[in-house]
Amino acid sequence: MSSSGLAVVRNKQGVIREVVNDYLQTISFANGLVESFRPIRYGGTVFVDPRINSGRPSFVETGVRIIDVENRVAAGEPLDEVADDYDLDPREIRHVIDAGRAA
Repeated sequence: MSSSGLAVVRNKQGVIREVVNDYLQTISFANGLVESFRPIRYGGTVFVDPRINSGRPSFVETGVRIIDVENRVAAGEPLDEVADDYDLDPREIRHVIDAGRAA
């Protein structure tokens, strides 16, 4: 372990603290274990928690599974109608779908 408490990788190089800290801030711990996390590519709008929706990625505001929203949009339903049904911002839905494609 380094002095920052971050593990040193196998080749003995220290981790880049700024990069790792950004990712660690998206993780919630309880009793020394990961409780939930927010994938950084979604900008904090999505969370994953094994206790909610069986750990499927979900919208933070509503708890709606991302896959449910993506499936309806992919089936051709208007984005505004899907957003209205789930009480989500259409721009947030578009951002999440685009971020998922870029991954």
